[in-house]
Amino acid sequence: MCGGEKSNSCHGIGFIGFQGHPKVPTKWADKRETLFGYEINEEYRNKGYATEAAKVLLDWGFNKSYQNLEVVKAHTIHGWRIVGESHNKGNPASIRVLEKLGAIYDGHHHDDKAGEVLIWKITKDNFNMLNNI
Repeated sequence: MCGGEKSNSCHGIGFIGFQGHPKVPTKWADKRETLFGYEINEEYRNKGYATEAAKVLLDWGFNKSYQNLEVVKAHTIHGWRIVGESHNKGNPASIRVLEKLGAIYDGHHHDDKAGEVLIWKITKDNFNMLNNI
């Protein structure tokens, strides 16, 4: 992801992408589903980059590339976890991004390293309705 509205240069502000192919079932997604994830470098957080990038990616995934993609899922960490030397209590900003995209809570599971993981689901119909597509 590149930042700076009027910049001709590209410097990394984070990443976003799909995990897996929607036609191949994985541990966390059935056919016509895929996972997506994102992370924004700290100095660029709370500026709307994650929401805007996710809208572009989801529009492409739902409407321009995978014609049969119907559901995108995302995971967020809930509660305390250890990241390197620091402790992190969830990520309410990430949950807010998902809510802006039309995500709904779809359950949870426990991960030995991350702790409690919340699962979010975004459907093609809900995403398109919220974004007037």
